[in-house]
Amino acid sequence: MEPSPGAALWATDEARAQVLGSVPAGRFADPAEIADAALFLLSPRSSYLTGECLTVDGGQWLGKRVYGRATA
Repeated sequence: MEPSPGAALWATDEARAQVLGSVPAGRFADPAEIADAALFLLSPRSSYLTGECLTVDGGQWLGKRVYGRATA
């Protein structure tokens, strides 16, 4: 799915490519994937979860990098 024409999350195509290159899944999330995660948290299936952070980022957090720079 392509972003809407008015959506501009990155200032340049190079910045977009750099972020995409840091995602092990090799792609950005489909909006339905984000919605599925939210629906899970709203559903009875998550009733035993407490104090958790659900990271839905295609594995980007594994490298702990943002825009090619390591985060502390």
